[in-house]
Amino acid sequence: EIALNELEYQRNKVSLEIENLLYELNQYFRQIRHFRNNALPQAETLLHTALIQLNTEEIDYTQYLQSISLAIQIKTEYYKVIHDYNQTAIQLEIYGN
Repeated sequence: EIALNELEYQRNKVSLEIENLLYELNQYFRQIRHFRNNALPQAETLLHTALIQLNTEEIDYTQYLQSISLAIQIKTEYYKVIHDYNQTAIQLEIYGN
């Protein structure tokens, strides 16, 4: 009976872990969708606008670098979310086997 209780405990523990991982995966997916629909296009616009303004001398090099840095930061955050999504998916795969 003790062994059966331990087995049931472990099953519940795994079930809860899978449920938490699915929740995390869904959260990461929403973040990825936000980046693709909003943040990444804004980053591209920022890059494009900064380059045009630099070429037409509307901004100085420091302002240009600030714009480029912000765009790179947005893209870096996007890649981190993708990494976290993939790591969570891998963990789910482990539980699936």
